[in-house]
Amino acid sequence: MERVAISVTELHLLSDEDAINNFDSLLGFGEEWKSELMQYRTTSDFQADWKIEVGNCLERARRLGFLPDILRDVQPERGVPGTRDAGDVVHRNVTQRLAQAAACHYFAGTGWGFGRWEPTRGCEDVDVDLELCAPDGQVVAIQVKASGTLGLHDSVVDAHIQAGIRKAAKQLPKPASRPALIAVLAQRDWPLYASPSVVEHFIGGTVQYEDDSVMLPVHDRGEFTGWTHVSGIVVIDHLRGADSMYGCVVVQNPWADYPVEPSWFPHARVLSCSNGVFAWVRGTPNPETTFPMGTRLAR
Repeated sequence: MERVAISVTELHLLSDEDAINNFDSLLGFGEEWKSELMQYRTTSDFQADWKIEVGNCLERARRLGFLPDILRDVQPERGVPGTRDAGDVVHRNVTQRLAQAAACHYFAGTGWGFGRWEPTRGCEDVDVDLELCAPDGQVVAIQVKASGTLGLHDSVVDAHIQAGIRKAAKQLPKPASRPALIAVLAQRDWPLYASPSVVEHFIGGTVQYEDDSVMLPVHDRGEFTGWTHVSGIVVIDHLRGADSMYGCVVVQNPWADYPVEPSWFPHARVLSCSNGVFAWVRGTPNPETTFPMGTRLAR
């Protein structure tokens, strides 16, 4: 299968040493944290790659002008007691508070322009985390979610992720005046990138027939049909390993008022629908997708 994910080094703004120093100086390390899991993650050599990514995300935030907002939310967590358990509440909160910066780091590093940070702050009915410019210049509203909990079974976590997506759909402007995306940086033991069915669910449930053709029946259409203000869902995963990468899957909403273009996501596998036929641009992330190439949308 063609490699689509982008190496983390292509997004880096700092050397590895400078990124770690940036993390330590801004967020602290070791016993500066009361959470045992954060103590481990900020001092273990096995967690250096994570610190490097966070350090680069913080540098991106500094250059774009919203670092003080990130630090205001994250630094108080240092004084909150926590455990070494994978589901430690402090670690989960820190990950959630860093998710907006991580999403911005990914988009900015793959050809998007920065617009505004939390442009709807103070509005009661609308919550947009990021306003970014797509590669063709269109302004896009983005709501970021880092739902889930490490250490739990995927089936439990996936329900949390879907609940977070539903919340994000309620927070985005309705009716839409421009494209709007939900970015998901899930807290999940296994990458969500490789389990597209979790987000395909919002398009609907498909049926496979004896001739191996696959159809999305009208009565099985999903929640996307009522979310015409949502252009799609973007899943971003930091794929850790010897060759660390960012994997991305985009699921377009076939009924969106403002569709997004697959070309906006050059390092993503994009599930699109054209003339009633679904196709994966740059290939499917997993053969077990519920929307194999050629799936048809029943009229």
